[in-house]
Amino acid sequence: MLQDSVNIFMDASMAQKTVDKQQQGIRQLLEKKEGMFRMKMMGKRVNFGGRSVISPDPMITTDQIGVPVFMAKKLTFPESVSAINAIRLARLIKNGSDVHPGANIIEDEMTGKQILLSHMTREERDGIANQIQIGRKIVHRHLANGDMLIVNRQPTLHKPSMMTHIARVLPKEQTLRFHYANCSTYNADFDGDEMNIHLPQSYLAMAEAHEIMATHRQYVVPTSGKPLRGLIQDSVIGGVLMTSKDTFFEKDEYMQIVYVGLQELLADKKLARIITMPPQILKPKRLWTGKQVISTLLKNIVLAGKTPAEVKLI
Repeated sequence: MLQDSVNIFMDASMAQKTVDKQQQGIRQLLEKKEGMFRMKMMGKRVNFGGRSVISPDPMITTDQIGVPVFMAKKLTFPESVSAINAIRLARLIKNGSDVHPGANIIEDEMTGKQILLSHMTREERDGIANQIQIGRKIVHRHLANGDMLIVNRQPTLHKPSMMTHIARVLPKEQTLRFHYANCSTYNADFDGDEMNIHLPQSYLAMAEAHEIMATHRQYVVPTSGKPLRGLIQDSVIGGVLMTSKDTFFEKDEYMQIVYVGLQELLADKKLARIITMPPQILKPKRLWTGKQVISTLLKNIVLAGKTPAEVKLI
């Protein structure tokens, strides 16, 4: 009986004749047109979601997704007013719905009454912001840098077709910006593919999505264990060209490449300052080799307390 109950919980079609035909297992909840993915998460007919064409952007990190401002203004996150965030939320209320970062709605936590900021003047918004109460109001603020977004591409064929990325709002873009390294995971390319984004509606949901669905946790196919992510063709060719014997960089190029490679460690304050190497050639001008760039990166990564394998692919 226990085994039969487990079977029914996972897949109701495995049930014996005595079990109610209307009973649904996890498989029935997920599959077919009426299932959770196709019915609820197709990027349409859902709240707090968006859909757009994807464009390549090697300048964002592999765990980020670039979101245009017009989408960031529509996607909102409900944040309760507390002593920690009251000043920041008041500033967002003053900005209103037309300026990013701003807010679209103020909700009363006790009554559920909502006030639309889009119909208010600047003076009215300033008055509300100055009288905002801690513990009583919920501010539906715009999507901001650092928020977690669940990103999905149809057809959702396996687990890594839906992963969590960190939002990065890009003011001058009109499409979702995407790093090349994630293409094989989603089976995506840039010939007009569209993808969906979903904004979790609580910090608990964001934390759960980041810990379970984050891009850097999806390195192998669950079915076979084959690697999904890694160096793509551009990265391999770039590494070969950079470490060739006849590749030299001037000071500004050397410094820029090293900074880009270590920017995550600097942002996380794992590195206080970057240790550089002396130039290989002094006359007629100072030049660094491509191999020195790699050596500089490895030296600073180790100084930051990490092994080379722990650093995210840039």
